[in-house]
Amino acid sequence: MSSLPLQVLRSYRQLLRSRKLAFASDPRALASSAVELRKQFEANRGLTDAQAIEGCLQGCRDVDDMLRNGLVQGEVVEEAPGDVRVKVPLEKRHGEAMDKGAVNPLEHMGEGLFEEEKKGLGDVKVDKS
Repeated sequence: MSSLPLQVLRSYRQLLRSRKLAFASDPRALASSAVELRKQFEANRGLTDAQAIEGCLQGCRDVDDMLRNGLVQGEVVEEAPGDVRVKVPLEKRHGEAMDKGAVNPLEHMGEGLFEEEKKGLGDVKVDKS
């Protein structure tokens, strides 16, 4: 087996581990991310061009970095009809975009979610405490 197929397999395994860390407290996101990850790898199974495979591997490294360092998971702390409050843990690793002075650290909330995950987001208020 040449080096590229091994790298692809390693990338797949690494992404599976990273999603487990990122979505440990969210079973729905954990399950849907596994399905989507498998679907993306299957879609590119037929690639034979080394340069295209390298591009995909770079994409895997980028996604892995995002899963490990660029995601913030909020926790619903209060829910009433038309009013959902989410506590967002702010950590140093989340950078300036997530500091407590940010107007709305979830301004892009819902981007990158699967359609079934977007249901019920509605108008979420952020608890910055």
